[in-house]
Amino acid sequence: MAISGKEIAFIILLASSGVWGKEFFYTSHLEISKASGRRSEEIDSMRLLFDQFWDILTKNKINTVEEENGMKLLKSLWSYIDDESRYDFEFLDQNIDYFFNNIYRSELALDFYNYDPTHILKQVKCPVLALNGDKDIQVVSYINLPAIERALKSGICENYQVLELKDHNHLFQECETGKISEYIKINTTISDTTLYIIGGWINSLK
Repeated sequence: MAISGKEIAFIILLASSGVWGKEFFYTSHLEISKASGRRSEEIDSMRLLFDQFWDILTKNKINTVEEENGMKLLKSLWSYIDDESRYDFEFLDQNIDYFFNNIYRSELALDFYNYDPTHILKQVKCPVLALNGDKDIQVVSYINLPAIERALKSGICENYQVLELKDHNHLFQECETGKISEYIKINTTISDTTLYIIGGWINSLK
């Protein structure tokens, strides 16, 4: 729609992915694990587990043995997240086989796991504002924002702005840690800074 629809005046990307599936998921799990206090050697072990997990996850079809191995790997990865943050992923914890259902994976997940957003971003012509919090541990700013900016710069968009908001989490709340478990403890729904930037940018287009 943003590529072909002339009625689209602008796009605002809030904590959007700029990299393909593997890096998106890995950096998210990495930052959640770091926020849980994991040591560097544990993070190295997590990377090895993740690579094995990804090899299974992105197959077109998986057999029973691969499904069992994938579940073991995912549970091992899951162990790197602290109890408090794990509680906020209760859905995943209770539906771990969701990742390995061939019907789900063929209809939806594989498209996302293998999706490269830069291909679309390069074709966007209307103005774009991309925002991300520097303490977002779900969509990590240090890898996604530069990728978005590179794609827009190398594409046909002539008016874009890419901003990282200091001390903001995934929900664009001002925060201390960025941990998922912190979201509910913050009274602000979305920060005034975020709204001010969005409003100012929209007004600048008039």
